[in-house]
Amino acid sequence: MKSLLKQYGVIFLIGFASLAVALSCSMIAESTLLSEQSFIVALRTFGLGAVAAAMALWAALRREEAGKPGLTTLFGFLVIAGLLLLVLALLFHSSGLSRPARLAGLAFTLSALVIGVLAMIFAPAYPRPVAKVWPVGA
Repeated sequence: MKSLLKQYGVIFLIGFASLAVALSCSMIAESTLLSEQSFIVALRTFGLGAVAAAMALWAALRREEAGKPGLTTLFGFLVIAGLLLLVLALLFHSSGLSRPARLAGLAFTLSALVIGVLAMIFAPAYPRPVAKVWPVGA
């Protein structure tokens, strides 16, 4: 699981790039930022979900490094299930099941992000203790 957590940067890059491509293709194709073409909508939703998943994985990695890995399996399940649904919605963008898969995948990844933010606010975890005195000789 820790190997997945360490891939948050790659997932963020993929999500940000797909979101940027979707928005730019929308501007090129229809001269509007939010196009309603099925592939562009699916790509935009995938990008947003991947960015949210990467932020949730970052929060899970920070908590695991601090010795509080209690929510890591929940983060892993929500992120993997959400990204799989978003990829399926992207692959089958013209089918009738694309919209429910997009909404469910985005809901999973955004819920992982919300849980991560709430965990960082109400039960913060720090990888290293904060130094209380200035080191001698510094």
